[in-house]
Amino acid sequence: MANLNQQIYQLQQHSTAEESEKAVGAAIMAVLAAQPVYGILLTQLPRFHRNDAHALLALGWQGSQLMLQVNDQYWAAVKNASELQNLLMHVALHVLWQQPLRYASSKTPVASKIACDVAVNEYLSEPPAGSFTRARLAAALQQSLPEKADSSVYLSAILKRTQPAELGLIRHNNDVTATAQTGSGGDDHGLWGSLDVSEQLQATAQLNTMIQQSVAQTTSVQRGLLPSAVQAQLMDVIQQPAQILWQRVFAQMIGQTSHGRRESHARFNRRQPQRMTLAGSVERLTRTVQVFMDESASISDDTMARLIAELQALVRAQSSRVEVHPFDAAIHEAVTLTPGQPVLKQRQIGGGTRYQVIFDWLHENNRISRDMIIVILTDGAGEKELLDYGYQRVLWVVTGSKMSVQTPPGQVAILN
Repeated sequence: MANLNQQIYQLQQHSTAEESEKAVGAAIMAVLAAQPVYGILLTQLPRFHRNDAHALLALGWQGSQLMLQVNDQYWAAVKNASELQNLLMHVALHVLWQQPLRYASSKTPVASKIACDVAVNEYLSEPPAGSFTRARLAAALQQSLPEKADSSVYLSAILKRTQPAELGLIRHNNDVTATAQTGSGGDDHGLWGSLDVSEQLQATAQLNTMIQQSVAQTTSVQRGLLPSAVQAQLMDVIQQPAQILWQRVFAQMIGQTSHGRRESHARFNRRQPQRMTLAGSVERLTRTVQVFMDESASISDDTMARLIAELQALVRAQSSRVEVHPFDAAIHEAVTLTPGQPVLKQRQIGGGTRYQVIFDWLHENNRISRDMIIVILTDGAGEKELLDYGYQRVLWVVTGSKMSVQTPPGQVAILN
């Protein structure tokens, strides 16, 4: 502790990324010893040193990867090792409650920051200096607030006040951002940014995995020292079924399939390799994806539209097209989707679902090939057995909790 205090003092005089990284690493190791769950969460966050944030520490997204940014210009905001450790635990609690994901697209970022800080500070004996606590927010709102509530509860209370001045945040020209997002308020939330639908799904799976790792690498005794609400959050995450990132599986499938060959000067001509002016050939990527869309009434229009929109985004990079075949107990007329085209105009809500009609249709129409990709969007409710005619390049995207088919060909991704 004394050594870390000395490191912090030296960084306040003159900071370098190398020395800063040593101090942050040492503080995380101290958190790991005191609160292993928080420490393991922190060790799983990639760290980098930049000056984008308006605080010493800031969580931010790089694609669907949550990162921890350190701004070495703000070491003066942390007085000693104890404050740095509390700030790191504050950050770890943001991750535990997945707040950077939940509030990534917040239309009220200042109010969201206050609500999130109040929620996590309820579980810290010494909240980061300058950050909002429940007592401070209650005094600003002039009303009582429940203890250890979710951030959404505190956010609702804040948003009932239409004037930011009522929170005492106004400093200059109604600029609340300048005071609520600075280093004086602990960590910066300005990098939480926004995620598209595909990134949100991947980020959710990634955060769940991080939390599951924190549980797997700690003992029940260590977790038993945590507040009951924190333990409940851990159990809630680890009890969620493991999910395959269907977008990643699909991207791998489309990247591994071919569609004939094309000339390329990046390859030697195999028949006459000595003649370097002759073009060789490389495989083309697949140009068509066959999508079978379950018309069951249990799948909402919003869910189906989102899934099709994501497929369009994924194939657009490959200059491919998507042929969508609605089905229930039979295959209906196909629709070819191209970029910019409306996803779905009208659905024929059907009755029972039979997956066998998909493989029968492919077999009867001679559509089976080793390179074809089949994506089946369904709620998972159908028959238990089917004949797949030996075709295995299938991705099932299931919106329900399980698949009725006992041994489905290909891979199954459960989408909650």
